[in-house]
Amino acid sequence: MRLYLACIEWLSAEEGAHFADRIRRADAAGLRPSSSGV
Repeated sequence: MRLYLACIEWLSAEEGAHFADRIRRADAAGLRPSSSGV
């Protein structure tokens, strides 16, 4: 169970970093989207 939770946290962190990177790129391109297109 503990390992399962660790995996969930890791995946969430990975997804969060990926999403933040997309937002930064959109910001740099001046395309800040109004809704998150995940």
